[in-house]
Amino acid sequence: MTVATATAGRPEIQAALVLLAGLGLTPAGLDVAAAETRRPVPTFTEYVPKVKEAVTSGTLKTYGTYWHRLVERWPDKRLTEPTTLDLITLGKKIRSGRVVRRNGRGGAGAEENYVAAIRCLYKFAVNDGVITEAESAAARVAKPKRTASTRSALPDDRSTAHPWLLGPLAPRRV
Repeated sequence: MTVATATAGRPEIQAALVLLAGLGLTPAGLDVAAAETRRPVPTFTEYVPKVKEAVTSGTLKTYGTYWHRLVERWPDKRLTEPTTLDLITLGKKIRSGRVVRRNGRGGAGAEENYVAAIRCLYKFAVNDGVITEAESAAARVAKPKRTASTRSALPDDRSTAHPWLLGPLAPRRV
C-alpha cells in the first residue's frame, strides 16, 4: 500500500504530510525509536510519594489529602490515563463531599485546592520529564470561580454606638 492510497479521502492525513514536507521530513524519517525508548509513565501509587518528599510541609498539609484521593481512586493508572473530564469529575465529587460549616462557601475552597494540588503534581511530572506538557490533563482543568465575599462593613449607626470599635478615631461626644 502506498502513501497515496492510504491517504485517499483522508484530508487530515494529507494536511499532516504537507506539514511534514514543509519541515523537510518524511513519515519514514520520524524518530519512532526515540518514542519507544522513553521510560514508562509511573502510576499514581508510584509517583505521588516522590512528590510528597519534594514539597514543603505546608504544601503537603494543603495538598496531601487530595493526592491521597488520587491514589485511592486510581492506584494502578498511569499519570497520562485520566482525562481532563476524569479530573474535573473527581473535583466535583470532592466539592460535594466537603465538610459543611456555617460559614462554608459550598465547597469552592475544597475544589480550588484540589485543582491546585493536581496542577502541582502534574507540574512536577512535566519538570521531571515523566510526561510532556501536552500530556498533562491537569493543565486543562479550570479553577472554580470564587464566590463573592460575605463580609461587609458595619453600618454607621452601629459603629458610633460603640466607640471602642474605632479606638482613638471614635467621634467624641460632648
